[in-house]
Amino acid sequence: MTQCNCFLMIDPCLQFGDFFFTFTKSTSTSFTALLVYVDDTILAGTSLSVFDELKDALHKAFRIKNLGQLKFFLGLEVARSSKGISLCQRKYCLELLEDAKLTGCNLLVLHLTLRHVFIKMQVLLTLILQLIED
Repeated sequence: MTQCNCFLMIDPCLQFGDFFFTFTKSTSTSFTALLVYVDDTILAGTSLSVFDELKDALHKAFRIKNLGQLKFFLGLEVARSSKGISLCQRKYCLELLEDAKLTGCNLLVLHLTLRHVFIKMQVLLTLILQLIED
C-alpha cells in the first residue's frame, strides 16, 4: 500500500461524502484522475504510461482487476464513438420502470405543434392571473 500512497500523494486527495474519493496527478505533459466509489474505480487521463504505472501500483497494493474500458458506472451507460463519449441513463430508467411495475404500459404519443403549446401556455397564464386577481 505504501507504493500506491506515494504515487497518489503527488496532489491532495479530495473527498466527497463518505465513500467517494478522487485522486489527481498533474504534470506539464499529462493529467490523471482516479475516482473511487465504494468498490468501483475509474481511471481517466491523458497518458497511457501513467495509467500503466498507476494500475501496477494499485494491483500490487489491492490486487485489482482491470475490466477494460468503462461501460457502466453508477447507473450511467458510457458509449464511445469517433465524435466523443456519451452518457445515457437508459438502463437506470428501465430499472425504475420495473420497480414501479410500469414496463408493460402502453406509450402515449402526443403530436403538439408549437402553436398548441403556446395556446395552452396562454390559457394557463390567464387562469393564473385570474386566480391572483381574485
